[in-house]
Amino acid sequence: MDMKNIILIFFIIVILLALINLIPSGNQTGHMIMPSIVSIDVAIIIIIFSIFTISVMLSKKSYYPF
Repeated sequence: MDMKNIILIFFIIVILLALINLIPSGNQTGHMIMPSIVSIDVAIIIIIFSIFTISVMLSKKSYYPF
């Protein structure tokens, strides 16, 4: 497997995990536990960075040696 493909798969997994982190989870009493503002901000920053990295890697210009 090419190194570029491995990095792309890694960032796609990071985006998916950040999106899963934003989904509220239920506890035993049935009330929803909402994610905090800090975790939402961090998830958004991670998603933006990952999308930027994927777009740079998929662009025609090669910024990476692989």
